[in-house]
Amino acid sequence: MASARAPVRYSNVTRRYGSVHALADFSLELAAGEFVTLLGPSGSGKTTALNILAGFDQADEGHVFIGDRSVGSLPPEKRNVGMVFQNFALFPHMSVFDNIAFPLRMRGVNRAEAAPRVERALEMVKLKGYQDRRPNALSGGQRQRVALARAVVSEPPVLLMDECLSALDLKLREELQQEIMRIHRELGTTVLFVTHDQSEALALS
Repeated sequence: MASARAPVRYSNVTRRYGSVHALADFSLELAAGEFVTLLGPSGSGKTTALNILAGFDQADEGHVFIGDRSVGSLPPEKRNVGMVFQNFALFPHMSVFDNIAFPLRMRGVNRAEAAPRVERALEMVKLKGYQDRRPNALSGGQRQRVALARAVVSEPPVLLMDECLSALDLKLREELQQEIMRIHRELGTTVLFVTHDQSEALALS
């Protein structure tokens, strides 16, 4: 599995919620294939920045670019961005296979074509053989690995991670930090990682 790389750029992005500025004139550039961590306390706008890039939220002012294309008017499914959430966000009624294959199905990929890509993603996160299990049969660390596999299965040029290790205990967190760095080296995708943990930011970036 080899991913295309794409630079990312925020240009003077502002997002207001009433009188509160979640982002104010925010600009940031990521080189293609770069791993960048946004470090800051809760409420500092980190998740808002990710959501605007992913298409889950809209900027009031400014622009976001993936490659040389402004993506502000595109729906999330047209941006080809992978995202790993803090709370796993897995479908409990679906198998591990179907959870990972979900982004491919949204792009019209049939099950036969999706199968080898899901298998490769499972191998990447060291969960080979787990495809028929349901999320409630997995540990927290295994569920986050499934979420990571789902985010990379479509080989996105940009991968967003929103405090995705904060719900795990220290040992698991350190283990998955190593896995994330390994996957980044293997895929070469551009990564924007959000955390409030300074040691995690230093370890990853």
